[in-house]
Amino acid sequence: MPQAPSQKIGEERKVNIRTMRSDIDTLLKTAKSSLVQILSAEAKKEVPRPGGIKTGEYRKFTIIGLVSLGLTAAGLISFWWFSTPVGPPVETHKKLIPMAPLFAIESSRTIEIKIQDRQQFLKLIADSLGEIERAGTIKRIIIKASDGPQERFVTVSDFFNFYRIQAPKTLVEQLTEEPMFFFYYGDSGVRFGMAAKSRDADRTLRDALLWEDTLGREIYPLLFTSDPPAENAFFEDRTYRNIDWRLAKLFPEKDLGIAYTVFPARNIFVLTTGKESMEVMINRLFDAR
Repeated sequence: MPQAPSQKIGEERKVNIRTMRSDIDTLLKTAKSSLVQILSAEAKKEVPRPGGIKTGEYRKFTIIGLVSLGLTAAGLISFWWFSTPVGPPVETHKKLIPMAPLFAIESSRTIEIKIQDRQQFLKLIADSLGEIERAGTIKRIIIKASDGPQERFVTVSDFFNFYRIQAPKTLVEQLTEEPMFFFYYGDSGVRFGMAAKSRDADRTLRDALLWEDTLGREIYPLLFTSDPPAENAFFEDRTYRNIDWRLAKLFPEKDLGIAYTVFPARNIFVLTTGKESMEVMINRLFDAR
């Protein structure tokens, strides 16, 4: 017996009604996904970086940034390297270093003067002379002179000019520009001395012999005495340890006069003011060979 239309319509309506349970059942049947699968799929998605940049793009920009930074640093280093002057730095004020002493000394004193100030020079030399030192010792006098903007050591010519000593020009020219000045403290008093290397020993000795006529008078200020010298003083030959030297005793009663030689082993011209001081110089020059 056919069903009534009203009953058929009711059954159709019953089938078409959707519920939450029916939706879930349908999803599980069609997609067959689980909660674990859903989470796994989400984890595989690219995590966006700040500013909406994805992982690949972020890495690309990072590499580009590092390369740019490296090139910039290399450029700065190259600029510094090639703009730096090659060679040692230029010294604006070169430090003066005196030459090594020509023979052994016990002490030294450095005095600084202005090359035009003669009175300052004479006073400082006198002050050095008056200093008390042990007998039998040598004190070196290092003299620095300000010559305008430059500073240098006093030469033989400078030293003689301070004392108004008219030495033969050819003799002075044969001596090196940096002589060694000293005081010897002997038993009979303090004696001045000077030593300098000669460029030509034979010529230096010849010029010194020719200078003997006025040498006693010229060197008198270096005796540091107010007593008048003997009028008939003359030079005579002396020999000590097979070294020939010349001596003029300006004060016969004491060891004070003019003595000079050229030490042959090293071509060193020595000028001093006493017999004892000359023999000490020869001993020390032998020891310094």
